[in-house]
Amino acid sequence: MGGWSTGDRILITLGIVLGVAVLIVAGAGYIYELDWTGISKTDYPKRTFWDWLKLLLVPVVLGIGGYLFRQSENRRSQKIADQQREVDREIADQRQQGEALEAYLANIGTMLVDYHLRDSQDDPVRLRATGQTLLRH
Repeated sequence: MGGWSTGDRILITLGIVLGVAVLIVAGAGYIYELDWTGISKTDYPKRTFWDWLKLLLVPVVLGIGGYLFRQSENRRSQKIADQQREVDREIADQRQQGEALEAYLANIGTMLVDYHLRDSQDDPVRLRATGQTLLRH
């Protein structure tokens, strides 16, 4: 029961307890012929314990099927959420890279215009711009 939520555990426990209680009542009614249970060896047409248990089969199968369907849907929803988180993370990374590139280009553009970097060869600002370019690349 490691991956099950508290609600799932409670439902499973309740289902087991209820199923055992029904089986005990049905078995006692059949064995001791308790009239209030509606299960008797002398009923006509004769009903066996198995006949009464068959009545429980449909609700049990439906309950298990519903539970398995819900688990499947939960897994599917979790997978979709994980994929969406990954896409969001990639978008954030791309946005951050774009912002860094824009800041770099704006800074280099300002240096080119303000300090006339195209014309000078040994200017310290030109060396700084070259260093920034090499760090970004």
